Amino acid sequence: MARYFLDASAVAKLYRSEPGSAFVDRIFSEPVSQHLIFRLTIVGMESVLALKVRTGEIDQQAVLIVRRRLDADLGRSRLLVAAVNRV
Repeated sequence: MARYFLDASAVAKLYRSEPGSAFVDRIFSEPVSQHLIFRLTIVGMESVLALKVRTGEIDQQAVLIVRRRLDADLGRSRLLVAAVNRV
């Protein structure tokens, strides 16, 4: 099974069409794969969204939609939060 670790910029490509979105869509369409993020990626998404609002790329309504979609993907385990173990 393929496992993909995604950072906030890759996760953002799931919800907004931008360069690289086609690649991210392709790995999500693989029938047997896991898509992992770290807990901080959720915080990083807020930073990505804030930047997009500041630059005028999206508005607050789009932010709410992305947040809802992200929450839904986490809730149905489309995105898995990876545990970080101390060594």
